[in-house]
Parts: sequence; C-alpha cells; structure tokens
Amino acid sequence: MPSDSVAIEVDGLSKVYRRGVSGSTRLTEWRAPKADTDEFWALKDVSFEVGRGMVLGIIGRNGAGKSTLLRILARVTPPTSGTARISGRVASLLEVGTGFHQELTGRENVFLSAAILGMGRKEIQRRFDEIVDFSGIGAFIDTPVKRYSSGMYVRLGFAVAAHLDADVLLVDEVLAVGDAEFRRRCLGRISDLTGSGRTVVLVSHEMSTMSQLSDRVLYLEAGEVEYLGQPEEAVAEYLNRFSPRENVAVLDPDPSLEADFVSASMRGANGSPGAVSCDEALTIEFTMGLQKRVPDLYVAFYLRKRDGTIALFSDSRDCQPDLGRGLVPGEHTFRVDIPARTLAPGSYTLTLGASSHTDGPLTNRPDVCGITVHDFTAIRGDSRPGSIGLLLEWKNVDSHAS
Repeated sequence: MPSDSVAIEVDGLSKVYRRGVSGSTRLTEWRAPKADTDEFWALKDVSFEVGRGMVLGIIGRNGAGKSTLLRILARVTPPTSGTARISGRVASLLEVGTGFHQELTGRENVFLSAAILGMGRKEIQRRFDEIVDFSGIGAFIDTPVKRYSSGMYVRLGFAVAAHLDADVLLVDEVLAVGDAEFRRRCLGRISDLTGSGRTVVLVSHEMSTMSQLSDRVLYLEAGEVEYLGQPEEAVAEYLNRFSPRENVAVLDPDPSLEADFVSASMRGANGSPGAVSCDEALTIEFTMGLQKRVPDLYVAFYLRKRDGTIALFSDSRDCQPDLGRGLVPGEHTFRVDIPARTLAPGSYTLTLGASSHTDGPLTNRPDVCGITVHDFTAIRGDSRPGSIGLLLEWKNVDSHAS
C-alpha cells in the first residue's frame, strides 16, 4: 500500500506487563522484562496497516489485547517494543464519558471533554448544537452528569468524539451501550466519516456490526494476530475456531470487579450434554460472584448464532425487576428456561453480562459456552432458516373452504 494512502502503520508492536508485584495481583507496566518474573504479554509482535478512509474492526475474546492496542494507538499507553505510526489528528473514545466531571453539567462537560480530546474553544462553540442534537439528550444538557444513566453518558461521549475534525477515530465498545436508535446513528456517523476520507478503528463484540461496518477485521487471540482480512472471513474464523463447543464453562472471575461470573451451563430438558432437540426446553444456568452489594444490579444474557447475529436476548428485569437488587456479597445462581421450539436449528453461544443502573456495565463474558439445536427431522426433512423455530398455527379462512 503506498505510504500516502496509509493512515495507520503498526510494526512489531508488543506490550508486556508483570504480575504479582509486592504480593498484589495488579498488573504493572514495565519496559525491561526479566526472565525470572511473571510476564504477561498483552500484545506480541502485532503488525498491520490501515488505509485512509477505511474501517478496521478488531475482535477477540476478553483479554485478547484489543483495548491495549487502542490505548497504544491513542498514545495513552507506551509499547514495550515495536512502532505505531498514525498520520494526522487522532480522536479516541476509549471509555464512556472520557474527561467527564461528575459535578459539571452536560454542557460544561462537552467543552471539557472536547478540549481534552484536542478541540479548540471556537471549534467547540461552532459544533456544540450539532453534538447535542446527535446525542439526543438536549433536554438534560444542563443537568449534572452524575445524574446521567450509562446510556446518556455514552451518547454524549461518542457525540463529542465523532464531531472532532480528526483524521483517525479510535472507538472501544461504544456500540455495546445504548438503544437501537443510538447504534443506528453511530453506524451512520461512522459511514459519514469514512466517506469523507476519515479512518476508524473500532473494537466490538458485536460480530454482525463488524461484518456490516468494517472494510477489514483484525482478530486477536492472547495478544497475537490470528487473522487479518475480509470481515466475513475473520468473523467466521473467530466463531468457528474459538467459540466454545462445550455446554458447561468454569470461569476465572476477576477479583477487581464488583461482579463477575463463576460458571455457566446450557442443557436440554433431557440432560443432553452438547446438543438438544428442537422439541426440548433449553435451560440456561449461571453463577455470579459479588464482591459487594450492588443495589440496582441486573444480569443479562444473549444467544448468538454462528454468523454473529443475536438470536435471543433477556435480562433479569423481564419478569422480576427486583431480582438482582440487594443481593449480599457471595455467589448467586440464576436459571432461565427457554420453551421448546423457540430456537431454529443451529449452533448458539451464550454471552453473559451484569450491569448497574447507576454505574453502567460491570462485566461482560462473551461466548462462554455453546449448544447445538437439532433439526426438525421428525416433522420436516428440509432445514428451517431464521432464528426462531416456533411452529405456528395455520388456518384456511377462504370463505369457499368447506
């Protein structure tokens, strides 16, 4: 690729941390690794290029190095070795509400956050109305952001970053928060940016979004490049090679999180180990550990098909809004029963999440385990497309029918 058409050039990028410093489990950056210490390579010899006006999607499991890579590109974290060169001005949204101050209003935080991201005061004033209109929270723009929900935070934070006059935009998991209308706006804004020659690097667990939006997808696993290429092929590589086949998972919870998952399972009513008949009910059961009380906690899951699309979503507020509230520290097990004939035949993976109305997302565990739903072989010989497998009642309402 000619150098004048390259927006980002990464060559041999590595980032190493050491664990267990002074008896702590905290990860600490270092620049001179020693052989007798416990090394953790967040990134190892990563190389790629991104052309101007392109969208690079980055996918991979939790801990694969995605956010570390974005932080290095944003010059927040230095690499241990290797180089990352970016042509032009960079805007980044690595966390919800980057630069927001809890006691300031939304209006004041637009000016503060935009200034931190490199926008001048006159430029902020010129774009202020456009930023607020995009965020969709104009009625609350003079309210202190400490009263904002996580969705309002991310709306305003993305609106600021997406309206910078930057050549490269780095975005980490923004599309995981917010409603469908806001995600549609985000996708439209990203398309507008790339159409005007801007470059976007996007991290997301939403495989269908990555396939739809990206020009190329970088798949990371344990800090290394597993695949770099066409979106559909990269997503298929990720889902086929590393989506778990087991229907039971024992997880390693993060002790630094207020809430995290300990185990999960998917099984049929007849105890099927890794596959169920479409005529069986499907039971999802998972255990979550709490480090402290989270008064407004709720938990959620979704089932994802092999192509990355979400087939089914549910959270604990569906039928019992108070189910997760006031739980004491310790382990808690939840179970959800999915009626027979709900899912169409195919393979599905389970993603778990926990959130707080006050603090937003607490943890996210993608593709922890999986299960296969058998075909309707007893009823019909052909396969049944779609995500829903319900058998519907048909009637002939023709007035001439006997």
